[in-house]
Amino acid sequence: MRVPVSLLSRLVPVNIDVETLARTLNARVSEVEHVERLPDGDAVLEFDLEPNRPDLFSLVGVARDVAAIWNLTFQAPKLAELDGLPVLSSPRIEIRTPRCRRYEALLVEGVRVGSSPPWLADAVQKLGMRPINNVVDAANLAMLELGQPLHTFDADRIEHGSIVLRMANEDEHITTLDGVERTLTPECLLVCDGEVPVAIAGVMGDARSEVNESTTRVVIECAAFDMAAVRRASRRLSLRTEASTRFEKGLPVSGVRPALARLAQLLAEVAGGRPVALASAGEEPPGPTRIDLDGDRIRGRLGMPVSDAEMHRLFASLGFEAGPGWVDVPESRPDLRIAQDLVEEVGRLHGYEHVLSEAPSMSLEAPRENTAIVAARRLRDVMSAQGWDEVYLPVWIGDDEVERFALDRGALVALLNPIAENYRYFRTSALPALIEAAIQNAKEQAQFAIYEVGRVYRRGADGKVEERLHAAGVSVGGGEAELLAVRDAVIAFARAQGVDTVVSRHDHSHLHPGRTLSVGTVATVGELHPRLLRTCGFRKAPVVFEVDLQACLGSRPAAVRYDVPHRFPTVDLDLNVEVGERVEAGRVLDAVQEVATAVACLREARVADVYRLASGARITLAFRFGAGDRSLALDEAMAGLDAVRVALREQGWSPS
Repeated sequence: MRVPVSLLSRLVPVNIDVETLARTLNARVSEVEHVERLPDGDAVLEFDLEPNRPDLFSLVGVARDVAAIWNLTFQAPKLAELDGLPVLSSPRIEIRTPRCRRYEALLVEGVRVGSSPPWLADAVQKLGMRPINNVVDAANLAMLELGQPLHTFDADRIEHGSIVLRMANEDEHITTLDGVERTLTPECLLVCDGEVPVAIAGVMGDARSEVNESTTRVVIECAAFDMAAVRRASRRLSLRTEASTRFEKGLPVSGVRPALARLAQLLAEVAGGRPVALASAGEEPPGPTRIDLDGDRIRGRLGMPVSDAEMHRLFASLGFEAGPGWVDVPESRPDLRIAQDLVEEVGRLHGYEHVLSEAPSMSLEAPRENTAIVAARRLRDVMSAQGWDEVYLPVWIGDDEVERFALDRGALVALLNPIAENYRYFRTSALPALIEAAIQNAKEQAQFAIYEVGRVYRRGADGKVEERLHAAGVSVGGGEAELLAVRDAVIAFARAQGVDTVVSRHDHSHLHPGRTLSVGTVATVGELHPRLLRTCGFRKAPVVFEVDLQACLGSRPAAVRYDVPHRFPTVDLDLNVEVGERVEAGRVLDAVQEVATAVACLREARVADVYRLASGARITLAFRFGAGDRSLALDEAMAGLDAVRVALREQGWSPS
């Protein structure tokens, strides 16, 4: 879009040097691609406009923005008075397609076609068009001033008494003003004299109805055509004009009548024409769109001090009606439809240089801890430290797993459309999938430990489905002490999470009845049941665990405690204790703890290993003795170990 400063000054009194004008408009209106200085002292600004601002494809649109930015008075172009004109009887208007939203025709008589006066020819030329004659140049100037294309027909050459708006027929032809015969498609919208095409709507007219030196009666057409129809016709015919460029952006219905009035005024000034009759058809101009105006919200979003009065002045300069808490935006501004658009408009016109350059002041709070993520991470840390590998397995199981692990069918959640026969239910435990993974891995590896942190799904007695965070693991080939090692790992997690760590006997259908225990109410550790060993193909019972992580989420994690490392060397000693068949290792360790207070140098006692014997079991206990103020002598450590032996013998066991 070319904007001569001299023509802009007719609408707003711009007393600003060209460089400042171009720089400000470039920042607040649109990109100024080029500034051309003319020999007569005038200058032309050439804009690269965005398609969402059809109003800027006109002198009036640019002038309104200039008036708002510099607080200048906008003077609209003079319009002829068309109200009260009689209805035009011939030609009459017939719209046969919704692609034409509105069409108006104005009959002007007494027209004298000739050369344009110097001011009109100069204005059209500075706007980038070639002067032709006073009627055509007046139509072009009206289009460039208001952004609404118009077309003039010689009224005496309209033969059929009607102007018809319709879509073209396949392979229909028209010879346009440039002398080229063009083949039309049904995508082209036509203006017809009866059924004879006289113009490709919104693009170009034909030569037969062109205004010439003998014309005295002119029919001015002005319309609101569908933007998509004009764009498709223009591209299909490779014919792009100033008119099609504007119609492609979407022109408002409300712009039709003012454009007719402006051209009628220009024809009266340069060609002596007078309007005598007016016809119209199609949609009536819609009313404005009301948008809520919240000054505090705008100031908060922009971060600039702009008063409510200044906002109302800006909107009034643009031709908007504004009141307390509202703004009425006309149809000509399709880019303003919601409250956020008003924020941008105020910032753009008031100037982003007014944004306060100060650091934001706010109070930041630490995000709340996601207890599920923290609990899962704690378990992963504990199991990774023990050398376990994390796996990711399907959350579905089949009937075979349900039967093998004696799962409660009433708690199962069935899939409506299973993806496979062995994936019929959501799992209530991760163990079935882990056992299957262990079977496959045992074919290649003799010893390994895998675990998973995931979700399980259980249907309650009320029929509702509960989703819970869950963890389970399987250790294969770990030796006799693996059960105790897994128990200690689970206890370490439970203590870190702050839940009950009391160890007790536990019975479960798929775990060994004599080698299974529970840690509080949240975890189970044990060996796989002997009946499952045969079906799973394991030579030795793997150790498994399950942790209900969901039950751990409400607990308060234990505070991390720093233990001062021993300053002096300690003495580590082992002791074997033979016990009966049904004696648990935990009972032996509890007996040791009872004498720990009497043996001052006993720092630590734990179960190191368990061996199965024909008559019972042999439990290996590991002790650490030390003194805080000196290096402990071996004799002192042996004396402490003797005290432990005495306590174990009193229980009926046989320490070595």
